[in-house]
Amino acid sequence: MTFSKSAICLAITTSIFNVTALAEEQASNDINSTDNIETITVNSDFRQQSLQNAPTSMSVLTDIDIKQRNAKHLEELIAVSPNVNFASGSQRARYYQIRGIGERSQFQEPINPSVGVIIDEVDFTGIGSVASLFDVKQAEIFRGPQGTRFGANAIAGMINITTNEPTEDFEGTVQLGVGNYNTYDMGVALSGPATDSVNYRLAVNQSNSDGYIENIYLQDDDTNNRDELSIRGKLAIEASDNLTIDLAGYYFDFDNGYDTFSLDNTRETLSDEPGFDQQETAAFSAKFTYQGFDSATILAIVSNAYSDLAYGYDEDWAYVGISAPDVIENPDYAYFEYTSTDHYYREKAV
Repeated sequence: MTFSKSAICLAITTSIFNVTALAEEQASNDINSTDNIETITVNSDFRQQSLQNAPTSMSVLTDIDIKQRNAKHLEELIAVSPNVNFASGSQRARYYQIRGIGERSQFQEPINPSVGVIIDEVDFTGIGSVASLFDVKQAEIFRGPQGTRFGANAIAGMINITTNEPTEDFEGTVQLGVGNYNTYDMGVALSGPATDSVNYRLAVNQSNSDGYIENIYLQDDDTNNRDELSIRGKLAIEASDNLTIDLAGYYFDFDNGYDTFSLDNTRETLSDEPGFDQQETAAFSAKFTYQGFDSATILAIVSNAYSDLAYGYDEDWAYVGISAPDVIENPDYAYFEYTSTDHYYREKAV
């Protein structure tokens, strides 16, 4: 039997082959694009793993997110993570809340906070004001109880910040920013090999600003200022083929003003005794990793942090004499006033 090939049949056959070829090409492109997708690794679990495989509700904010938002402090990055807030009432956020659980008070510190803050294996829970983001690799936000990994300070969740590690090749970063209200930000980070078995990294950041509040009673425009210094140093030591030692030291000096309470809900205040929000912290950590066993890795971490904290504000929001007859608009309320300031000083060792 002989079949004749019409023009319509040939056209249909050709179109089928074309569709098949396009489908194969598209599948090949999808595979290549999948191979190029960036893998985000969770660093704070017992084992490093991909974010997709992490068995917990969490958000990972990388250095790309930090640069895109020009974030200088953790509180500026928290807003992009769902179900996470921070407590105001101070110049910098000190306490955080996850899913509505967490401390809010600057006045009564809890024994075991509900939300922990970890920076490079050092516990900064309750003293998270120093969470500067200069030279930070990524921030991981765990939602829900994390007591198995982090202990009693993580009932509601945990915020884990990882800074950049020492590198085998020399590299450096310089950051300079200038803004209104006499704002400037300067940072320098250097990294490279010290010897064949030791690598180092040093990061220094200074940030200053007068703030956008003007105290019209004192005729001063920097009562809500920021003066923040952050210094981090790291050493990565290859002690043997199976043992590595990571040493890190930190120094933070945040000497900030706090004057935001306005009777007219504006950027102008009348306080005669502006407040302050100060923190000086020195911390150290040592991490030992031994990989000499085929079926297990031994990890030991030792850390210590000591902080001096000072916090205060003008409780009456005004100055003595604000209700004097020659000042007050309604004479019926003349001399109806009081004056008060609150100061809190703490020392904390972890």
